[in-house]
Amino acid sequence: PSPTLSWTQMTLPTVLVENVNFPDVDPNSSQDIVIVTDIPGAAVGDVVGLGVPADCGLLPLVTFHAWVSAADEVTIRINNLSDDLLNPPDDQEFKIIVIK
Repeated sequence: PSPTLSWTQMTLPTVLVENVNFPDVDPNSSQDIVIVTDIPGAAVGDVVGLGVPADCGLLPLVTFHAWVSAADEVTIRINNLSDDLLNPPDDQEFKIIVIK
C-alpha cells in the first residue's frame, strides 16, 4: 500500500525587534534580561530564534541565547566567558522569533 501524506501549512511567526541594554557582566558569569514586550502565544518549550546585532555578536568570549521563560515571555542570557568585566554596548536591537 502507498503511504498517506498530509501537510499542515505553517503560520509564519512574527519577528519581535527589541532594544536591549545589558548591565555589566562579571568575569565568567551571566546576566539575564526578561523581554518586557509580551510575545502572545509563546509557551515554555517553544523554539526561540535570536538575532544578535553585530556589535554584540562579535564580542570575544561572549555568547547569547534565549528561551521562553514563562507564558508570553522570553529571556535573553549573555554569558561572559572571559576573565574580564564586560560592559556590553547599549541600545542594541535584538530580533526574537518564537516557533511553535
